[in-house]
Amino acid sequence: MESVIDAVRQMVEQIPIAQSFGFADFGELAQTRHRALSRTLGQMVKDKEIRRAYPGRFYRPRVSDRFGPMGLFGRELLREALEVGYPAGSWAHNELGLSTQVPMVLTIATPIWTHERRFGYQKVRYIRSTIKEIPKVHASRLALMILDALKEIRHVSDSSPNHVVNQLFLLFKQHVAIEHLGYLLKYGLQYPPQVRALLGAIFEIEKHLHLSEMLRKTLNPKTEYFVGVDKALPNFKKWKLVGPRRTYRAWERRWKKRRNEAQKFES
Repeated sequence: MESVIDAVRQMVEQIPIAQSFGFADFGELAQTRHRALSRTLGQMVKDKEIRRAYPGRFYRPRVSDRFGPMGLFGRELLREALEVGYPAGSWAHNELGLSTQVPMVLTIATPIWTHERRFGYQKVRYIRSTIKEIPKVHASRLALMILDALKEIRHVSDSSPNHVVNQLFLLFKQHVAIEHLGYLLKYGLQYPPQVRALLGAIFEIEKHLHLSEMLRKTLNPKTEYFVGVDKALPNFKKWKLVGPRRTYRAWERRWKKRRNEAQKFES
């Protein structure tokens, strides 16, 4: 037992401060001596050497001169959750700078399961991702967040489709590299045609003509996509993207048709 305690303490000391860890981080020790490992970590919590973030997850607290031991916040608290997915929904929109809304319940896209879970004080909702396998490379996860934003372009809180596209152009200039472009194309081909059309139009404006042409070949040339974008994409007509005015006119025609039908019925 003493050897287990010493081994656990040495491994914990090697973990950076304010980084969460669980039983799986102790490798073979978690499989062969799980009960001893659990008791040792529990005793370290009682001795205030480490803190419990939530059941099964621990961390070495960062100590502030003014506030004492600090808790975990943000992505570090959700390290375990983000191992199986990536930010989605309003959380992803806020991370990408598309919206100022900060959700109370964070959404994570994962191909495994869909449910809700609480990580400490933070509640997380899992949703089904578009792709079936999510790699752990940061560049690929950023690409998936961008593709999801294009898929939900008409439903981004506190924003308009034109604003979303303008912010994505800014994101392309500051953070999107050649590595990201490869992932955008690779996973973009697995998304609905609307996303491929939007991505192709953005690629064309960004002068990635070979990538935009590859996306164009996957689209039906006669299909139009009601995305509500016009001013942000000068080539929106070329890619059969329907702007907000066209959408409003279509709605107005349907409304007048129903009104005339109602008047005829009443008379």
